[in-house]
Amino acid sequence: MNFDIANIIKGLIENENYVDKIAGLVRSFIKKVNGVTKIYPVGCELTDDECEQMLFDLIPDAKYRTLIYFEDLGTVLIDRDGHGHTNWRSSLKLICWINTNKFEFTGCSIAPLIIQNIVSLIPTGFFNSGNYQNVKIKVIGEDIKSNLIFSKYTYDEAVRQYLQYPYDYFALNIQVEFRMHKSCVTALVPKENPC
Repeated sequence: MNFDIANIIKGLIENENYVDKIAGLVRSFIKKVNGVTKIYPVGCELTDDECEQMLFDLIPDAKYRTLIYFEDLGTVLIDRDGHGHTNWRSSLKLICWINTNKFEFTGCSIAPLIIQNIVSLIPTGFFNSGNYQNVKIKVIGEDIKSNLIFSKYTYDEAVRQYLQYPYDYFALNIQVEFRMHKSCVTALVPKENPC
């Protein structure tokens, strides 16, 4: 579910002029490099072969203005009624890395301006999107600014320099409540076993 929910939020912000590289939900991709295990963020929709080709797409890089993606923090079933409805609470983390050299900006942190813009793009009321009904998105807070935001991944020193000024970054914690009805769920079709 969080894959779809992340894409709903992505759709709200992806056309803003400060957005350069944006992905939906990411997963960790593990790769051995010179005998050392490395972990990189990659889009959930990518196959392992595609991950190999796009391995560095979601790593901070000076070529980007911003880099935005979402991490999965889980989904909780709130309740269900006798009429086929289930109510859910989804938790996501929006990660944003910023290259302040690509903005007309002087100051210590441009992050508050981007955070405020993202918050202003989120509808204040309920809305429907595809199979998701009564969607309500809430930004519930910002993580402390530290390199722990990127600690799931094994970036080398060349990448870690992008976590220091003039670069900026932030992580927003987002909760999304929504409702689904069993009639909206597409039936699963198993593949035939060729043997």
